[in-house]
Amino acid sequence: MRGVLWLAWRALCARPLVSAILALCVGVSVALPLTSSSLLEKFDAALRARAESTPIVVGPDVSRFDLVFATLYFREAEMEPVPKSLADDASRDGLLVIPLRTHSTVRSKPLVGTDDGYYEHRLISAAQGELPFFLGDASVGASAARAMRVGVGDTIVTDPPDGLNLAASSPIELRIVGVLAPTGTPDDDAVFTTLPTAWLAEGVLHGHDDARSFEGEEDVIGRTDEYTALSGAVRTFRRIDEDNRASFHFHANPDELPLTALIVVGDTPKDETIALARLDALRGIRALRSGEVVDELLLTVLRIKSAFDTIALLFIVTTGALLVLIFWLTARLRAAETRTIRDIGAARWTPFLLFASEGGMILFAGGVLGVGLALLGVALAERLLIWL
Repeated sequence: MRGVLWLAWRALCARPLVSAILALCVGVSVALPLTSSSLLEKFDAALRARAESTPIVVGPDVSRFDLVFATLYFREAEMEPVPKSLADDASRDGLLVIPLRTHSTVRSKPLVGTDDGYYEHRLISAAQGELPFFLGDASVGASAARAMRVGVGDTIVTDPPDGLNLAASSPIELRIVGVLAPTGTPDDDAVFTTLPTAWLAEGVLHGHDDARSFEGEEDVIGRTDEYTALSGAVRTFRRIDEDNRASFHFHANPDELPLTALIVVGDTPKDETIALARLDALRGIRALRSGEVVDELLLTVLRIKSAFDTIALLFIVTTGALLVLIFWLTARLRAAETRTIRDIGAARWTPFLLFASEGGMILFAGGVLGVGLALLGVALAERLLIWL
């Protein structure tokens, strides 16, 4: 048998290109279903874990998928904001209410404005430095810090809100006060700050010199004994420091300050059910159980995977039939070789064992290659999709 295996190996080495192509065909046939199954398993686990830690999502009355994924994964969506007063209303039942504002970005990374409740609920801590506390402070997720190559003490600038809108607020400088510990969630790829800083980034909050110091007609459009009205030509501060921090202020009703969504967590399922019913009844507001929305999405994904598995099975069957045809034609072409093996006194089944050994080696090499391709594909997907 060792002689047959040696002959089979030498035969494959004599045709390296053909052998490599056959092994690659087998490898791809094995890799496709392995990769899809592994990714779906990780996708399912990541989505469910994120949804379980976010029992109720409250936001504007938009698509349930837009609302849930804008809250869980900071995905950009066309949604009107909800007023800050909604958070105060939701918290009156003794629930944990976590406000989020995710309108701005920093180097294409989501800028997440929130409060201390978010870090406590998500069990987020700073690996270096500290969590944001003052206006202009920011803490960067582990993946975002690596991608942007920044650390504690560095500064980052928010992205312009709208490159075509000349009236939009100017980008502001944020001081990095912490790098967060890795969590294996979308939080690793975000930049976190306080709610006032998030409002500052979109122009709801701003700061400038004392209004009484302006005298030119270009800057002042009206003045009384108590108030001074400034024009849009007044330059606002882009950098926050100890000297100018106290000058920042709102020109809006505090109750109407914009929030993207709320995360609501109750002590018991009963508390959450009561809160869900009450909040969902408010006009223009939608309250959802994120787990139910995720389950609906996963059901659709499973249907797509079933169709993909059918295609993969057809591909495997086609590849198997092609291999059988190739080996049969090869046996016909190597008829002279078969007669020579028999003429030198080999057993009757030796040619069959020889061809079977060649096929087995190709299948083994293709299987190993397929597993390697599947592992590589899953690893690349995990790098590209932070939520896997």
